[in-house]
Amino acid sequence: MPQAQFQYDDEALDGLSARDLAAAVPDPIVMVDARGTVRYVNEAAISFFGPIPQGTILTHRFRTPDMQRLMDAALR
Repeated sequence: MPQAQFQYDDEALDGLSARDLAAAVPDPIVMVDARGTVRYVNEAAISFFGPIPQGTILTHRFRTPDMQRLMDAALR
């Protein structure tokens, strides 16, 4: 059986930003900077968590001890 040949458009992929990629993902994604400040939230995250305005300090939004530990570990 012959294998399918697929050509990737590397130039188009190279031009995608992190926001473009996050917007295309069906799972919730919240992008933060090194201090834990929200920079981007995709539609799935808004549907799941509700609105999270840009500039929100994520640890102020999610206050449970488990989430605090998770975010602390992720920002190290």
